Amino acid sequence: MNKWYKKIRPVFKKFLQTKNRLKYVALVVLLILCGSSFLYSPRAGREIPIVFAADERYMPYLGVAITSLAEHTHSENLYHIYIIADDVLEETQKRLIDFFKSYQNIRITFLPIAEILPVIKRMKFPTDDYFSVATYFRFFVPQLFPQYQKILYLDGDLIILDDVANLYNMDLQGSLLGVAAQTPGADIQYKNLRGDYMRSSLGIDDTSRYFNAGVLLVDLVKARKENYTQKLLRTLKKLGHPPLYDQDVLNGTYALTAHQFPYTYNFEIQFAEKPDELPHIIHYSGNVKPWDYSYPGQEKTSLWNKLFWEYASRSPYKEELYQKVAELFCFGEELFIHTQWESYFKREENKRIVKCIDKDAATIIEETDSLIRLKWDRWGVETFKKEKEGVYRLIQ
Repeated sequence: MNKWYKKIRPVFKKFLQTKNRLKYVALVVLLILCGSSFLYSPRAGREIPIVFAADERYMPYLGVAITSLAEHTHSENLYHIYIIADDVLEETQKRLIDFFKSYQNIRITFLPIAEILPVIKRMKFPTDDYFSVATYFRFFVPQLFPQYQKILYLDGDLIILDDVANLYNMDLQGSLLGVAAQTPGADIQYKNLRGDYMRSSLGIDDTSRYFNAGVLLVDLVKARKENYTQKLLRTLKKLGHPPLYDQDVLNGTYALTAHQFPYTYNFEIQFAEKPDELPHIIHYSGNVKPWDYSYPGQEKTSLWNKLFWEYASRSPYKEELYQKVAELFCFGEELFIHTQWESYFKREENKRIVKCIDKDAATIIEETDSLIRLKWDRWGVETFKKEKEGVYRLIQ
């Protein structure tokens, strides 16, 4: 803004001195328009810091999430996306950054966690095949982002259908942490499956206060002042090996004080197939992911899975994601489709049929133009009617 003011100041001075004012009026208007363009250009607009964490294996799914975010932005904002990276290859980083260079108001910065906070790599966090150490990076955002007063932290397994600036600009009403209220149906499952643990270990008597940690709005000023990181690490030490890892730790520390915004900002499809209103953020929380149990163009699948593949088709990882489901569902193979199970099998040699996902298998004991009989390895014989090439329906 100062540069723009210095440029336009002599023009106004000249304007006041000259008699041929029409010429300078046109020039002044042009400079005002240029100044307005500078002031409200994406690079000079309000910065919205958004933080993700990922390792190399999760980058394709994160790429889909960022694609959905990039397609729902306001031109006056700069969306600065930080990726706290755990062993993400340099070529992977470059690929993502280069892909989003065409988006004028998107900027992507990778933060290699091992270089910035090497102590994290030496700490022993509870993990498993599904939860990696990257899930705990959200504990360290006050140290990682000293330049900001507030950040929006998002998981990588979600789709964004609204401008995240609306969420970022929400008033936390004095709370350190902002979270989405529970998706309808979640509390019943929490009470039935985890109610005792929540009360005895996490100190949460009102289970409706328990939140999903995939969407967090963090007041970094308060976080630094109130030792956010140290509190979380103390809770983790007390809990030992919490069943839901970082999420239990965050709830055991902040569930009773976090400010809750509408559940539509973190709609978890595992709890409710149909929301009461259109979600702002769809979260594929839990173990059932669209890239494991659906595929592009599939008709018999949920709207939420279809939305994932819609954004995947415009993401930088389209080829990898399509190749993965091609292998998972045996695309390109001679298929046997079991319509009741909605399962896919591939034909192999020696009259064998093998399920693409969990390797259930059968032997073909009879086959005609209209029927096929299979002897399953784990149960009995079934007869199927051929509906069309490769598609069979169970008849007995």
